[in-house]
Amino acid sequence: MDMRYARVEFCGQRPVMGRYCLHFHLLKKCPRCVFQGNAVVDGEHVGITVHGTHDALVDQNVVWDAKANGLYIEDGNELRNTLSQNVMICSSLRKCRVSWVSGASSQTAGIFMIGMSNNIVENRIVGYENGIWTPGSFRGSGHGKAFGKVCPQFYPFGEWRGNTCHDCNRFGLYLDHQYPRNVKIDEDGLLLDKDSCEWFTKDGADNGVVNEVRDEVNWHNTYVGQYAIGDIQFINYTSVNNGHAMYWKVGKDFVDGRLWHLLDSVFANDPSNRCSTQTLDDSRHQVRHMCQATSNMCYWIF
Repeated sequence: MDMRYARVEFCGQRPVMGRYCLHFHLLKKCPRCVFQGNAVVDGEHVGITVHGTHDALVDQNVVWDAKANGLYIEDGNELRNTLSQNVMICSSLRKCRVSWVSGASSQTAGIFMIGMSNNIVENRIVGYENGIWTPGSFRGSGHGKAFGKVCPQFYPFGEWRGNTCHDCNRFGLYLDHQYPRNVKIDEDGLLLDKDSCEWFTKDGADNGVVNEVRDEVNWHNTYVGQYAIGDIQFINYTSVNNGHAMYWKVGKDFVDGRLWHLLDSVFANDPSNRCSTQTLDDSRHQVRHMCQATSNMCYWIF
């Protein structure tokens, strides 16, 4: 399927799973599959879905007021797809809050990802319940045809760079629970060895693999961060006027021995901005223990 520079409006059929506006459906390896430059307007369901498909391109699309998620990576076995320079806008939170996709109470996202081993590059998300959400906490066994055959909470990321989330009701970037590991999978992204999802290899070595989240910008969200992640490093992260600049409860030492969970990052808060002041002290306390203690690595600007 190759669809470019088209407008689709009032599309999708709620609450029926699979009745999305634009949908790559169980195409397996499909490098010729492209959604580029399309406008999805006032959808009744997910704007664009990548489902059981690998190596596809979703690039420079605009999703406006989809009554669910903007972009959706559905089952958890999807590999090497590139979501780049897309814009997802929810003009009013009430238009986009539904429960039939995520399974959680009225929680949706501009990008809702169960499949983690994909490239997420220079996307823009505005006004959703969450900006980018990777729901490892309750989709740990995957979804649909991949259910029980994947462990997406432990799949390594693809390239993750240059995304922006702002004015989201809960989280901007929300990595939830993610611990990327050296999982053993087949060409369709399904597990060959379920033991490869475990913390340690059979000989007792740390089974983690380091991933980097680069050049992420979040501003004017209530939260940014995650509950529990490991072997994920933030590089050149920028937080501006978020209620919680970096929310993070549990982590681990990096498998490759690197020391810093955040590098070259900026935390900017305006005390007169109501979104910034509610947890300013908490945010500063959290970050102080995870940043390199030199003046040119982490900043607080007030």
